[in-house]
Amino acid sequence: GLELSSRRQAGVTVLVFIVPRTGEEFDGRLEAAERRRQIAEDRANAERDRADAAEDQATAERDRADAAEDQATAERNRADAAEDQASTQRNRADAAEDRVRALEEQLRNRASRTHPSELDS
Repeated sequence: GLELSSRRQAGVTVLVFIVPRTGEEFDGRLEAAERRRQIAEDRANAERDRADAAEDQATAERDRADAAEDQATAERNRADAAEDQASTQRNRADAAEDRVRALEEQLRNRASRTHPSELDS
């Protein structure tokens, strides 16, 4: 996968390898090639680390959003329960008022049927 060419450097002919995909050239010395490989690997690792950190941050943001949504749901549930309780209390109060009106009506009916002489006794 490499191309090979020769060049004159410092008065000598040197073989130069070329990576066709990238155009990168190296003269075959293992130290230089290893150094370039290590630099490329370090860059790739740094990119992976940055990607991992970004993913961790995104996960943390999603977790915070989920927690906020859970809290909002709990608040809505508490509000619904309070509304249900208030509605129940209003219904009980309405029923009590209806019962009071019915009893008042019964008292008026009995009072109207009672003779005045019965009231003196």
